[in-house]
This record gives sequence, C-alpha cells and structure tokens, in this order.
Amino acid sequence: MKGVILNAGNGKRLAPITKCISKGLVPVYDRPALMYHISFFASMGIRELAIVISEEHEKSYRDFLRQIDTQGIDISLYVQKEGAGVLAAYVSCADFTKGNNIVMVMGDCLYFIDDVINLKKQAEACFESDKVGIVQGKAKPGANAAFFERNQNDGTLSYDYRTAGENEICPIGMHFIPKSLTGSIEDFIQPSFTELDAAAVSTRLIQSERLMLPELTPNDEWFDIGTAEQLFLAGAYVRDKNR
Repeated sequence: MKGVILNAGNGKRLAPITKCISKGLVPVYDRPALMYHISFFASMGIRELAIVISEEHEKSYRDFLRQIDTQGIDISLYVQKEGAGVLAAYVSCADFTKGNNIVMVMGDCLYFIDDVINLKKQAEACFESDKVGIVQGKAKPGANAAFFERNQNDGTLSYDYRTAGENEICPIGMHFIPKSLTGSIEDFIQPSFTELDAAAVSTRLIQSERLMLPELTPNDEWFDIGTAEQLFLAGAYVRDKNR
C-alpha cells in the first residue's frame, strides 16, 4: 500500500495566501499542512508516498523536505506539467502507483483520525473487493459539497453537488484505489482534464458497480483547508486538542 497527495492545484480558493506559497505548505496552527499529511500516512503504516505538485512550487517542496523529519516515509515528488483536475494529477504519478493499492488524498484536506485501525480495515475491504473507496465524513453545514444519494424507490446511487445541511455526510477527498486501477486509467475512463473529473469518475464507478463508500467514525474529524474559514477552524481544532 502506497500513499499519494495531490497538491498541484493553484489554491485559488485560498488566495491571496497561495499567491506566494503552495497550499500544501500553508501553516495550520503550528506547522505546514503537509506535516499533518505525513503524520496521517505514517499512522496508516504507509512507507512510500508521492506528492504531485506544480512546477512553480517544485523548489519549495524540495527545500522543505530536506529540512523535516519524514517519519520514516520515503517521499517522491512528481510534477504535474499539463492538465487540471484530479485525473490529470493522478496520471502524473502513474509509474509510482502502478500495481499498488493506493490511499490518495487531496492536499487541501486535513484528517484527524481517532480510529486508525477501523480506517485501515475499510481500506483493505476495498482492495480485497477490487473496488474504489470514496471515504465520507461529516459535511460542513452550509458549505457546497458533493453527495452520493440513494434513490428510495430503486436503491440506485447518484452523485451531485449542493449545499450541505445538518447531520449529513459527504466525500472528504480521501480515496482507496485498488491496484487493478492504478497506473494507466485509459481502460476505465477517458480523462477530460477538467475540474469536473471527480463527477465523471464517480458516475463511472456507480455505473460499473465498483464503488464503496467507507465512512469515518463520529470521533474522526476533517477540514477542507482550501477555504480561509476552514483553515482557521482547523488551526483552532489543533490548538484546542493540544491543550
């Protein structure tokens, strides 16, 4: 099992902070966001990690990684030179992922997992079933989010974007990808290299019955730090947890 962080986006939701720094290196309370990701992958027992970055931030990441404790994880950088969206980023590290089960996360989402054993078991269940797991967690009320919704009449799943209400769950930017779908993805879906790739992939997974929806436990927490509000809340969460 290997890990992948997709950090090549331009962080436009967090501008102007990201005008001079990659979203993966933005400070969250006492350390850069990337350090939280490294801790997460270390807790999952993952020892090989790829970070997909933009060309303009390559030097910053290389300088940063030379100065930190990577917690025993071997980290490789992959530069995304063309295209946009999740699929383009994923293709950029195809030689790293090929033939391996993958835990992939979005660089602008942070995870604070209380029950790591449960999450690892759910990942293994996806890999053994040869299905993609799109992990879900508590939605942030009032935020725009993607949702998987089941038709009450025939039980079919659909995927759509809308405003989150109270006590709902939504995808949290964490994916479990079995080795049969890593490396080349041309046989599965033709990427259009747009920000809507996630919707296209989710729809294809539903149609092919290769989708599982693991869930975080109630004590697990996550933040989409791609927005200033969530970045502030994530920092406050870490501060309070450290007291």
